[in-house]
Amino acid sequence: AIDEIQNQIESDQPTRTPDTKYVVVFISDGRPTLPGSASSAVDDLRDFSQSVKNLTAVVPNQISFNTVYYGPIDADASNRLKGMAEAGGGQFLDTNENPTGKAFLLSDWINVPSINCTLQ
Repeated sequence: AIDEIQNQIESDQPTRTPDTKYVVVFISDGRPTLPGSASSAVDDLRDFSQSVKNLTAVVPNQISFNTVYYGPIDADASNRLKGMAEAGGGQFLDTNENPTGKAFLLSDWINVPSINCTLQ
């Protein structure tokens, strides 16, 4: 999925301007489904964080990679997504922190790159 997002952003190059901003919101249960993968959670985080860094490097300071953890309480899965958001300069939201979903603000889970704004 991250590679596909990167391909889409790269293909946008002919129409991109210095003011173009890309906001990626990645919603997942945080459990990679890589065939034959026997890697540890630490390895997964390192691999996925590097993929996110590669993505955001396509257009520096114009891409944010935000993540939402949506799944049962699972520290490894949640931390994997949190690390990806950190690598991508984005926000992280764990939906388990507010199971009713009524107290989340858009600014809690989306960061627009190079723009400082608050939502009211």
